[in-house]
Amino acid sequence: MKICITCKDEKGLENFGLRKDNRPVSECKKCSAERSNRWYWENREKSIDDRKKRYQNTREKTLEQCKKYYEENRERIRKRANERNRTPEERAKSNKRSKEWNRKNPEKLKKKCREWKSKNKEKAMAHQYVLWALRLNVILKPIECSLCKKKIKLEAHHKDYSKPLDVEWLCKLCHELRHHYDDSKG
Repeated sequence: MKICITCKDEKGLENFGLRKDNRPVSECKKCSAERSNRWYWENREKSIDDRKKRYQNTREKTLEQCKKYYEENRERIRKRANERNRTPEERAKSNKRSKEWNRKNPEKLKKKCREWKSKNKEKAMAHQYVLWALRLNVILKPIECSLCKKKIKLEAHHKDYSKPLDVEWLCKLCHELRHHYDDSKG
């Protein structure tokens, strides 16, 4: 047990940070955070300017370190990201965040869509052809994924965008896997 010098409460050692020599500091974590937050808001402009200067001075070095770290740990980082995104809870959370962002930023969303369509004209046209063909009953959407046979929402996968109506109907997960498999082959 230790007494905080700011709030004068007696607290367990887990409530105190540690110095470099592993001794507990004199102020509890809560009081330290409040003091730090108060200082930031009293000196906000100076803090922001200092952060901008520090970023400008160390930008190249920081970017190089990040790139080096990613290259050294690429497989581990990808594996962890894939594991996180595989659980239904994580996918639901991610979908909720995306929908919320889309709802709050309709102009940015429109701009992103326009930019994507201008960079990927052939893909955009293929997607449009599939939508028209579905509406006009030229092609019919099956009720199950052609790979896993699950009866859930399906997406059209194009093997060749120059043949817009030649599609494979896949669930979202199989569609992502198909893209990863096709990307790694070619």
